[in-house]
Amino acid sequence: MKRIFGGKIVYYLGAGASANSIPTVGDISYRLDHLYSFLFNNSNSIIGISTSNGIVDREKYDVFLGIIKKWNLLVKQTPSIDTLAKRLFDQRKDIEYKEYKLFLTVLMNFFHCIKKNKEGITEINNLEGRYENLLRSINQSSTLVPNGKKIIPNNFEFISWNYDFQLDLSSQLDDLNLLNENNIVLKKLNGSSLVVDIKPPNLLDVSESIIVQYLFRLYEHFHYNNQLNIPLKFSWEPNDFDFLYELACKTDYVVVIGYSFPTFNRVIDNLFFQSLRKNTIVYTQGYNYQDSERIEKYLNQTFSSNKPIFTTIPVESPFFFVPPVYFES
Repeated sequence: MKRIFGGKIVYYLGAGASANSIPTVGDISYRLDHLYSFLFNNSNSIIGISTSNGIVDREKYDVFLGIIKKWNLLVKQTPSIDTLAKRLFDQRKDIEYKEYKLFLTVLMNFFHCIKKNKEGITEINNLEGRYENLLRSINQSSTLVPNGKKIIPNNFEFISWNYDFQLDLSSQLDDLNLLNENNIVLKKLNGSSLVVDIKPPNLLDVSESIIVQYLFRLYEHFHYNNQLNIPLKFSWEPNDFDFLYELACKTDYVVVIGYSFPTFNRVIDNLFFQSLRKNTIVYTQGYNYQDSERIEKYLNQTFSSNKPIFTTIPVESPFFFVPPVYFES
């Protein structure tokens, strides 16, 4: 049944929205050694392979491993991955800045493909299931897309600060589609670690050797072509965020999921949240109710009065929260 609900609902996503599949910022440093050991232990699966830049020999692969090890150590010595990036940007170390973003692209793709279970054993990862659950909860049939794929109602848009592409790939499952009648409904403020020209492996049917080859392809795609721009970026890089103000002015409900409002993003966050109308309702959602209250506090602290003009409501759910008014119409 097609819903008649007319309000605008915006999902504002932080790292916690992908936490069941991708490590959050505080956990990244614990997984850095895992990336290096995985690539080192699986070296034999890449040596001798033919790529667009020729045969991968030991020397080429050792250069790759050296770059991974270099940034692995530097990240561990820095308060956060953003802090290190801003340091390189401020010091105008353009070559190092691009190499670091390439390292982060490989790292995020590694997290997408590989995880450690509770016993510390390496396993193939899986998609964050809460994205699919949300999309299937709100999607609807449409004659505008082929093969019976469903679309996202025009009421919904997604704003993400995440480098991962869990939502992107979740929307491509079977009959799902991250589109509405107007356009794509996902805006990624920090770009993405998804490289359009290199398709991620199917996690349902993949081996560790295929993943190593995939990660090396990502590296050489940019390493051997300085003209290519890495899609991953940071909030301080030049960009046009005026759409956030326009979106805020017509938003009725916001669901903030797993986001801590870091100071590096403050100017851009303010562009959206300080432009919301008085009658807007903002729901905050963490991994439990206490965490939802913490996110509400972080949001309040972005206002000089410590109190926004709109209503904030912490919520708790095993899945991504959908404003109840959507189902009441």
